[in-house]
Amino acid sequence: MRIASHHVRASIVLIGSALFLPDIVQAHEGWGILLDARGRVYFTDIPTNTVWRLARNGEPEKVVTGKHSHALHMDAAGNLYGTNPHLTLAVGSIWKLTPDGKLSDVIAPTSNLPLGLQSFAMDAEGSVYSVNARNAKTPLLVLLRRRPNGEVTRIAGSEPGHADGVGARAKFLGIDGMAWGDDGALYVADGPYVRRVSLDGAVSTPIVSPLTGVSWDEDLLGIAADDSGSFVIADYSGQRVTRLSVDRNVTIMHGTGLFWAPTGVAVKDGSVYSLQHLQLPLAILGDLRVGPYLRIQRMARDGSVETLATLWGSRTLLAALVLLSIVALIVLIVKLPRLRRVRG
Repeated sequence: MRIASHHVRASIVLIGSALFLPDIVQAHEGWGILLDARGRVYFTDIPTNTVWRLARNGEPEKVVTGKHSHALHMDAAGNLYGTNPHLTLAVGSIWKLTPDGKLSDVIAPTSNLPLGLQSFAMDAEGSVYSVNARNAKTPLLVLLRRRPNGEVTRIAGSEPGHADGVGARAKFLGIDGMAWGDDGALYVADGPYVRRVSLDGAVSTPIVSPLTGVSWDEDLLGIAADDSGSFVIADYSGQRVTRLSVDRNVTIMHGTGLFWAPTGVAVKDGSVYSLQHLQLPLAILGDLRVGPYLRIQRMARDGSVETLATLWGSRTLLAALVLLSIVALIVLIVKLPRLRRVRG
């Protein structure tokens, strides 16, 4: 996800926010979606800073609020982890939700935390992986590891770009989703590419050609591994879910329609789950809390696709009333002169 698109989208949102809402709105979507051992779906909702879970009856229920987490992680014990980078200050934290609903901080809100915490993954030992915190003064794009004792080390990366290599000789365009492969390496969605990052810092590109184009400065977002060692990818710009197989073939699993685009993916028991938002520029409506802005779909083994849930903005009714009022006013303005002539 590129910084330029954030600026364009944020500008549009600010104009809309002046009309519809006074609070701060977001300028990008999350890709966090996963399932627990019971098959319950958890997913992030960046426009409302909420993490949801689909209940047994299929209804979404809030499990975490007030957390700006683009990605999610669940450990073997069923603990859910996410991040909460501050929107304007150099402060970040990592939280944990236990299976019985207890919320606590793994890393308390910390000033000048080296990790940016937008990209986010964890390993079995509790180490955290994320791109460095970036701003105009720190243009480097480096994948970092923070161990449970607080030690932070560089794995790979340097100035932004695209280059394979080891350590600082490797370059990334912009890491979003990350997933562990069965070979112990991290596979990351990096612009229009999937990159393989071994923990000794070696970075390679399994398929050298881009896997998608660029739309509204967006490309690949979420990525997840399946039981076969392949990877399922949320191709936001292509509005499709794709699979990168072990033998390095890319196939389209299913499209997401005219208005929707996948941001995150998860795999369980042969089914593929996708977190979807409206495609830009319509995604602005989600930030304005107007209309349907997020949905969850599942593709079964037989290829059939069903929608499990759709979220609607809390200001949809208000927007509809405003629109109807404007239409009624226009009709009145048009017809009023005619009524006066008839009466005259």
